[in-house]
Amino acid sequence: MSFLRKIPLKVILVSIPIGLSILCALFSPLFSPHDPLQTDLGKRLIPPVFQKGGSWKNVLGTDPIGRDILSRIVYGSRVSLTVGLVATFLGSLIGATLGLISGYFRRKTDSIITKVMDIQLSFPTVLFAIFVVAITGPKLQNIILVCGITSWVTYARVVRGQVLSIREKEFIEAARGIGCSIGRILTRHVFPNIFSTMVVIATLDIGRIIVLESTLSFLGLGVQPPTPSWGGILFDGKIYITQAWWITAFPGIVIMMVVLGFNIIGDYLSDLMDPYTKQLMEAVGK
Repeated sequence: MSFLRKIPLKVILVSIPIGLSILCALFSPLFSPHDPLQTDLGKRLIPPVFQKGGSWKNVLGTDPIGRDILSRIVYGSRVSLTVGLVATFLGSLIGATLGLISGYFRRKTDSIITKVMDIQLSFPTVLFAIFVVAITGPKLQNIILVCGITSWVTYARVVRGQVLSIREKEFIEAARGIGCSIGRILTRHVFPNIFSTMVVIATLDIGRIIVLESTLSFLGLGVQPPTPSWGGILFDGKIYITQAWWITAFPGIVIMMVVLGFNIIGDYLSDLMDPYTKQLMEAVGK
């Protein structure tokens, strides 16, 4: 347990909402007090338990058709985290592959991939996502695909820059000299040296994709009702925000805490995996 003492308190604290959201996504029936799809017009717009008229049966209140907000947030974590994690993996896979190819082979290959990256960056991310989802349809797999497509450029640019430097190192020249194939050089010698950087980017990117998925759901282009998602709950409560603030406030707080947590952890990993910063932290610790 001694390694926990080296982790900053803020990183431990922000990990709590992330851990809870992951547990909720994996074991939703255990954490959900009610069926998230069950409606009861007799219980519509019940306020949270701490407000006058609230009830312990609906701790965070209910929505316009009587569905329990807490239950919908718990089940909504499945969609939001699934999109965040799977789309991040897809984007990192595409970006790392193209970045490795672009940085190692250079010349025409590098020129083509770089131009594709520039074209991708010229489109606003949200506008591009709305355009693609509007054409392909608001299905879960389409949302994951479009979120992955919008994130690969970051990985590709960073990986390309690192590969351009690594390919000139002595150990790469030695690998070429003993007859290693290009595939072996890329997978066994180059990729391990960029993996830590990819982990940092991925940690930061998960939060961005969760926000993007929530934005699409809020605009009505995410996972369609009655399937709950954090952005979808915000969409359901937008016209009731003045009389039932809790419908939008609680899922908004959850999104903020989870995204903030991933960003802080990403910053911490960035400092930890930087050899110079790591040496400085160890020196200060001593």
